[in-house]
Amino acid sequence: MSSDRLLDILSFIARQPNATTPQALAEHLNIPVSSVYRHLAVLRKSRFISEGKQKNRITIGAIGLQMANHYLEHTLLIDVVKPDLLRLALKTQETAALMVPSNLQAICVEMIESRQALRCSFMVGKGTPLSQGASAKTLLAFMDEDERYAAVQLLITSQHKQKNLLDELVHIQKEGYGVSQGEVDQGIWGVSVPIFHKKKLQGVVTTMSPETRIETRENLLIDATLHCAASINEYFSLY
Repeated sequence: MSSDRLLDILSFIARQPNATTPQALAEHLNIPVSSVYRHLAVLRKSRFISEGKQKNRITIGAIGLQMANHYLEHTLLIDVVKPDLLRLALKTQETAALMVPSNLQAICVEMIESRQALRCSFMVGKGTPLSQGASAKTLLAFMDEDERYAAVQLLITSQHKQKNLLDELVHIQKEGYGVSQGEVDQGIWGVSVPIFHKKKLQGVVTTMSPETRIETRENLLIDATLHCAASINEYFSLY
């Protein structure tokens, strides 16, 4: 039994918006359903998966909570970034977040929520496809080239839309940051800037704001986010 196959199954289950089925896993992995059940039995025995609310559906098991908590408590990335995120949120009075790439998604791993009554609310652990929004597209733009092209081909089937996205990613690379408006959530504007450790992309720092506050503050929010990422990158350059 392949360990890679077990990881593929866990990754697929984790990025689904709802509990999934063995049939969906078989279709995604292009293997017989009987083989899926054998792999699920191994994962179930180790508590990596559990039964979903609906019959014959599977979701991540309780050990997933332990793994997530361990990551949030002990990873170097969050420890380094959080003080700068706090300063960014204080300076802009908007929501600041750290997003990382995982399984063709941008995952929020840290967030400082704005104190304003009208604010953007995101959730730690929430993921969005790497083809939507400032955070996702900026992550995609600064990935290694081979990884980027492979991801675009998996995310988008239309060659025309692939070309449009790749052109947009080139623009993000040239600017050094990505901006989006209403791509993930209606009425939300965002700017994202990449952070690196040893020349390897670690994630992006993102500022999110309701569109209604952007008209006279867009440059201020972009500059503040660029400054935040520069501070983090400077720290990592010495680490």
